[in-house]
Amino acid sequence: MVDEKQTKRPLSLRGRTFVGVVTSNKMHKSAIVEWHRRIKNSKYDRYQVKRKKIAVHVPEGMAVNVGDMVRIKETRPISKTKNFIITENLGFKKEHVIKKEAEDNADLSIHKKQDEPEEKIEENVGNNLEDT
Repeated sequence: MVDEKQTKRPLSLRGRTFVGVVTSNKMHKSAIVEWHRRIKNSKYDRYQVKRKKIAVHVPEGMAVNVGDMVRIKETRPISKTKNFIITENLGFKKEHVIKKEAEDNADLSIHKKQDEPEEKIEENVGNNLEDT
């Protein structure tokens, strides 16, 4: 009979280490972590901000919430999309949650502004038909 300890391989931590913000924790034992980096654009002599979002494994006993800063470390492939594991929870980052809410509100206001002119056009078409 095979023991459970023999079938589970320990996760060896190796390779790259990043610090990012948890943007989603809706999956079981997984989370989405995002971090930003600045890249110099030599043509325009300016910096460009790029972001990276990856799926990471959340170990048992560790609780992470949206907005938490976490340290992640590369490991062997855990699944098709997960090659990183959270090693440390650095705490809550309020600015990220506020920025995300502002982006969501901005998206909603853009959609509302686009809907308004269509309604006005329909009202004007109806008025023109009544005049003839």
